[in-house]
Amino acid sequence: MGLFFLFKTKHPNWCFLFYKCREFIPKYRKLIFKGVSLMPSKMSFEYLTTVVMDGTYSDMRKHRYLVKTMLEFVENNEVKGFYPKNLFSDQLALECFVFTDNKLLIFREVEKRINVNVLSYNQIEAARLEREKDDFPDEIVKINFSSGEEILFDPKIDSNAHWYDSFKENATDIFKIICKAP
Repeated sequence: MGLFFLFKTKHPNWCFLFYKCREFIPKYRKLIFKGVSLMPSKMSFEYLTTVVMDGTYSDMRKHRYLVKTMLEFVENNEVKGFYPKNLFSDQLALECFVFTDNKLLIFREVEKRINVNVLSYNQIEAARLEREKDDFPDEIVKINFSSGEEILFDPKIDSNAHWYDSFKENATDIFKIICKAP
């Protein structure tokens, strides 16, 4: 008979481990992951579109029209950077920012409509990364466009405890994309 251990990790995920003396009990392997969706460590375009369209999380189904629109205009392999704002908010509408080789597509839920804006990188007037002086710094990315539009990526506001590191990494990756743009 094996021992069952349940422990909490740094993130609010629960991990299960079956152990029998020095050998893993193969017959219990199916029980560990049966019916459990393993969450990836990175919020990506592919992950979000998949979970919304598959109905993996019932609270995400409300975003299916926005996701259908994104899939209509963007191929998975075109995406260089991705950032969803207000994904976990019940009060604010979802906004998805998709960065490709030479343009930014902004998908917004506005009342009963989906708005799509396309901006080219040459319309960027300024981009700024703000990073705290700390071992584990918070980061904010601000982008100003010639049209007067300003975009703010703040992982602390835009994510939750589980997704914070991923949103922070996405914001930093987007800043790098902008820095490398011609």
